[in-house]
Amino acid sequence: METIQRLTVQRVAQVGKGAGLFLFGSLAIHTLTMFVDHFMIKVPINLDLHGHFLTSAFSVPMLPIMAAYGMLILLVYFFWDKKQKAVHLLQQKKLQKEKVDFVLKSMQRITGILAEHIAARNAEVINWLDRRRRRGQIPSEKVERPAREIASALHPLSELTFVYPYTETRPKSIEEIERVLQSRLKNGAVIR
Repeated sequence: METIQRLTVQRVAQVGKGAGLFLFGSLAIHTLTMFVDHFMIKVPINLDLHGHFLTSAFSVPMLPIMAAYGMLILLVYFFWDKKQKAVHLLQQKKLQKEKVDFVLKSMQRITGILAEHIAARNAEVINWLDRRRRRGQIPSEKVERPAREIASALHPLSELTFVYPYTETRPKSIEEIERVLQSRLKNGAVIR
């Protein structure tokens, strides 16, 4: 309900702005044109601007001209408004792309550092487990399972950070990066 009311208010405001611009444009430009005509042309054509400027300038024969000026102002405003919206949308898209690029570059640096340290420590644990297995000792499942899960989690993280940004399905928002990372870590799937 609130959205409908807000949209209605916006539409009424747009119509009001358009009507105001039309009226202002027609009156202002017409008056300016009539002043130029009054002072530049020595003998006005079929109008008595010298004696009765206001009644001549705003007479019934002048209404079509005033309407044309109003339409001209509306047309100029319409194109100016469209240009402003297009520029704003372009700036928003550019800002979003810069944010995503910044996050991806930061993720690449952080992931590189973390993956190196985590993988090195996890490799030590996995090597220790393998040495125990070779000696005939059964490694603890409480140690082995997390070590394997850490190793499998590093793969999707590295894929998301170093491969995914350069594919056709490049992330468009930070939320998409988070969503894909969470999905890949839950499923342990490789990003394609």
